[in-house]
Amino acid sequence: MRPRRIAPLLVLAAGVLVACQGTPSATPMGDASVAAPTRVAPGLAQHWPAGETMPDLATFCGGIKDSKIPGKYVFMISSGNLTGGSFDGKGTWFVFDYSLGTPGPTPTPGVSPSPIKGEPLYLYYGSYTLTKGNQSGCAFIAVTQSGKPLKSEKVNAFGVGTIIADVKYLRLELTSTEGIFSETVTGVTPTTGSGHLTLLTTKGKSYATGTITIVGRLSIPG
Repeated sequence: MRPRRIAPLLVLAAGVLVACQGTPSATPMGDASVAAPTRVAPGLAQHWPAGETMPDLATFCGGIKDSKIPGKYVFMISSGNLTGGSFDGKGTWFVFDYSLGTPGPTPTPGVSPSPIKGEPLYLYYGSYTLTKGNQSGCAFIAVTQSGKPLKSEKVNAFGVGTIIADVKYLRLELTSTEGIFSETVTGVTPTTGSGHLTLLTTKGKSYATGTITIVGRLSIPG
């Protein structure tokens, strides 16, 4: 059986990641069990270019390794502007407790979810690594193709950082650990980009630092 790779909380962030409905929200989802398509990034399937096969997520993000489950890992989300090949994002990080989950509710036969609609985006993708726990995962920066601000916002881009795991179902539980997140990425092109991540506690003390590398870009239609 082929392994199933999932990007935890892309299920949560995907509505923002592909819909472009405003500044991303990291509102905690608490306990939840989520299922993912085989070896892909959940939430991106409905906007994947027609006729193209979605790649294995680990390869897609630059050859990163699966995180061990159960375990506690950081999820990061930011918003900012991507201009002149540089992205400066400010946001929040959370620590979630990940464990094996169970299947969710069975969809009603004959009822399909409505496609998420929004303005066209460029999705830059790659990997990140944190000093704390040597955590690594997938990194994404989504920016409006027009370069104009997101709907009802003053920024045109946002970033997401999440682990991947080789499991079919995953249970997520929010812990009390969270803080302030910032990232600076320069030299952003359709195939390159690199930068630094800074994670502070709510009291402004250093929690972790990290690096981010961009390896590619795809176009997501609205």
